[in-house]
Amino acid sequence: MSSTDQHLWELLVHELAREGTVVESRPGVLLVDLPEEESGSRHHLEIRMTSHQLRETLTALSPDGQDVLGITDPIAAGWGLFLVHLEEHLGTLRPDEGYLLWHEGELHPSVDLEWPPRRGDLAPLP
Repeated sequence: MSSTDQHLWELLVHELAREGTVVESRPGVLLVDLPEEESGSRHHLEIRMTSHQLRETLTALSPDGQDVLGITDPIAAGWGLFLVHLEEHLGTLRPDEGYLLWHEGELHPSVDLEWPPRRGDLAPLP
């Protein structure tokens, strides 16, 4: 799975589009509208990560992906493990978390754009 940074970015947009509506507002910023199954409302999420940072993340995840997933191609292994992490983040977003921010080589849920990313409150919003 040898791909350019741009191709990997397009794959990310495609994967996110399977979850909800995706708009690239500017390079490195994706706006994702996720349906909330229980309430019928929508969760608005902003993902901040460049295509270069995506490749860095896949490269870092590659060895573990090869071991855990048994995929020999380094980029494909990193991609597979990245998708596992992404699904986990999307499935565990707290009500006040509107961001996934790239920090120290991976995405982290956050309540705002401050650094480092900060997890939200477990209690539902009023």
